[in-house]
Amino acid sequence: MAIQGAAKLDITDVLKFVAPLDAAVEAARQAKATKEHWQSVFNAINLIEELVRKKVAQDEDGAIEGIQQAVISALDRLKQTGSKTLKAQEINALMDLLGVYSDLLSGITHSELFEAEIGVRRRLARVLSEGPRKGDVVMKVTGDRYERKDD
Repeated sequence: MAIQGAAKLDITDVLKFVAPLDAAVEAARQAKATKEHWQSVFNAINLIEELVRKKVAQDEDGAIEGIQQAVISALDRLKQTGSKTLKAQEINALMDLLGVYSDLLSGITHSELFEAEIGVRRRLARVLSEGPRKGDVVMKVTGDRYERKDD
């Protein structure tokens, strides 16, 4: 008898969670990313950050921060110029995000995923009600418009 939540995500679960991010990365590579695509990118970053906060994962080299900065740069440029075309390093950052996300999901349990999702929802609710704290970056996406609010 298995303990509920103790089992690692199987390949079907991982693929289900990775599919929206994979589609987002491909759309961004083709300069066709929509609000929903960018939301998938933010969801992945938020989940990874929460797993790092909970010490389920590690980010000793600051890869997630680098990925987040690449995404912010791309969206800042979109806001300023209207161009959805990404630079090579931004595409590489999204590809790295896809790899990190896939690898991480392959190694966590259902319970760890559930707890991380709850943590992300709580953090987002806090940011929306109290405003961002040091280190928080809020990207509001409305259609093709992007607004950024830092700490």
